[in-house]
Amino acid sequence: MPVKRNYSGRTFGQITLDAPAENRPGYWKGRCICGNEVQKRIDNLKRPGNHTCGRCKPVPRIVEPETAARIAALEAALTLIRQEIAAMRIGHVPLELANRQSAICE
Repeated sequence: MPVKRNYSGRTFGQITLDAPAENRPGYWKGRCICGNEVQKRIDNLKRPGNHTCGRCKPVPRIVEPETAARIAALEAALTLIRQEIAAMRIGHVPLELANRQSAICE
């Protein structure tokens, strides 16, 4: 028989668990930070993710400035690559793309 763990008071994403759900094995009752009461499977809550009640928006992740700059550089590089692919598909390479050196993520 599996060991029953007590998840009362634990927070998963934005949901804080209160007690096991009655008549629903594997489910726990809890409350989202917006105040909505929810019943969620503990298996799903233990997986990585930003868990909410489904009615409110997830809280954005805090990103370090260095990481944000790296993400912006990668997004800019991805935009250039997409432009090059689109140009190759139609058989036309714009002058600025043909002349630029590969300066992706220096």
